[in-house]
Amino acid sequence: GKISVGYAGNLSIHYLDHALLLALAAEYPSIDFWFMGPLDLANTSLDKDQIEKLKKLKSLSNSHFTGKLSSKEVFNQMKHMDILILAYQHQRYYKQLASPHKVMEYLATGKPVLSFQMEEYRNTTGLIEMVGTREEYLIRFHEMVTHLEQYQQKQKMDNRINFALDHTYTKQLEKIDSFVEKFLEK
Repeated sequence: GKISVGYAGNLSIHYLDHALLLALAAEYPSIDFWFMGPLDLANTSLDKDQIEKLKKLKSLSNSHFTGKLSSKEVFNQMKHMDILILAYQHQRYYKQLASPHKVMEYLATGKPVLSFQMEEYRNTTGLIEMVGTREEYLIRFHEMVTHLEQYQQKQKMDNRINFALDHTYTKQLEKIDSFVEKFLEK
């Protein structure tokens, strides 16, 4: 069947690499690109160039925009994807790069994830495909769609899911811990 690639998040944010998203969708007309999240071109901090790129992206027949979805709907959509992508302008907006919450959501699906380097996940070998430059991003994307089955091996998918579960669970425990401590201090 057709390969589906997904991005989840607000599309009107200025640190998203719109040029890269457009390059991918234009380069791979036989792949479906799903953009799950709000897109408001009238009310945005984007510059003219970014708005142009988004309009071009919207005009491509292989790119699909779902609009704003609930977390549950996003998760259900993501489960139908073959690859999930994070595409922030990492050189310019280093800090915004990883919303840990979004990375965990991506990993929780078990799907292969492509992203620019993220400091927090440097030592998580094999969980996330991370690259340094736009050129490397395009090369790795090509590799992933060409050898999809290698990235979708059950063991790899389980590792991603377990990592996300571990971290969500640990975070919950820490919250409970600090709550209990506060309670005991009274």
